[in-house]
Amino acid sequence: MRWSLITLCWVVWGLFHASRLRIDIPGVTWGTALNYAFPDALVWALLTPVPVFLARRYPLRPGRFLSHGSRHLVMALVVGVVHSVGDTLLTLLQGWLAGEPSAFGDMFFHLFAYSIHINIILYAAIVGIVHIQMRAERSRQQERQAVALRAQLSEARLEVLRMQLRPHFLFNVLNTISGLMGQDPKIGQKVVRQLGDLLRGSLDSRGRREILLREELEFVRAYLEIEQVRFGERLEIRIDVEDQALESRVPPFILQPIIENAVRHGIAPRPEGGRLQVTGTCHNGRLELQVRDNGPGLPSGPSGDQNGVGIGIANTRARLQELYGDRHEFRMEPVPEGGLQVTMVLPGQVKSP
Repeated sequence: MRWSLITLCWVVWGLFHASRLRIDIPGVTWGTALNYAFPDALVWALLTPVPVFLARRYPLRPGRFLSHGSRHLVMALVVGVVHSVGDTLLTLLQGWLAGEPSAFGDMFFHLFAYSIHINIILYAAIVGIVHIQMRAERSRQQERQAVALRAQLSEARLEVLRMQLRPHFLFNVLNTISGLMGQDPKIGQKVVRQLGDLLRGSLDSRGRREILLREELEFVRAYLEIEQVRFGERLEIRIDVEDQALESRVPPFILQPIIENAVRHGIAPRPEGGRLQVTGTCHNGRLELQVRDNGPGLPSGPSGDQNGVGIGIANTRARLQELYGDRHEFRMEPVPEGGLQVTMVLPGQVKSP
């Protein structure tokens, strides 16, 4: 494509040159003008790689402008001489085919004197175009590097958030195990085994930006089994996710902090326990996840954030913002009959049925 464009440019130059000859020299026909101008353009088309290579080899940049500029001036003269030689040979060939032979020396000096200044200008124009192209290439390269650095920074922020979340989650589970060990060591040992399965699942998702919702729910169920041991019949769990939604992709470890927050602040304070409901649906190509409890609603306290929730919810918000920007929704809303509902809407995850 690039060399096709270059060839087209020289064809246009040949037409321009022919029209100039037609206007400047009285009595010159279009046929004569084209026969003279197009060999000139053809030679330049063949010589174009030379100034292109030299412009890239000796760029005109600060600190090298004079040394590289002088080289280009010399090469412009050399290219001008080579162009005149080529132009002369083609013109002599045309004359010989027409039965009008001419002497090489006379023809060469005539064409060289007529075109040397134009050849130098054309050489300089090619060098200038190459420099503009190199600047555009550097700009694109810098933009690609900036995008890559932003992606690395984003991934680093996400990893920091995940690393903050895991110790927080592990600390809460170990507190649960510690309490169970004093009450029923056998159940405590069972929970330890369940925790091992849970941590293996967490390690499997390490380094992955998104996983299937099906995989995320397996992790959630493993966590809820631990909480079920702790609360027994006081904890009622319902997970209702559409089959289509199961194949959508979500950030790993995205539901567990919200569910943990619901259990800790919604279920645990109630002597009679409570109900936890997780739903997943697809709407217009977007995945909607909801976690609802029937507890006291939004908690408050010095350990929570501005909305009275802890590091789990804060990190979840930050992760979604880092991953999706303004293309996602995160809402915490009171339920009319009592409790709290957290809604996440993730972009472009699924195809609408």
